[in-house]
Amino acid sequence: PRPTLHTLEQFIKSADEANIHLGSIDKIKSLIIECHAWNEKFEQMQQGEHYPFLSSYEQLYEQARHF
Repeated sequence: PRPTLHTLEQFIKSADEANIHLGSIDKIKSLIIECHAWNEKFEQMQQGEHYPFLSSYEQLYEQARHF
């Protein structure tokens, strides 16, 4: 199974606390930032007065595929 965002955040926290430096850590940190930005976009779409077009959801989905 794929790790959840929370799992990745815990992994980074543990690595930072243990003072572990790996190249993949920076990639994971970048991915976490991207995921939070994506979640924020999704939440904003859901809170609008009007429902977004299907194409907006499709676009957001395409962005999330690489996560």
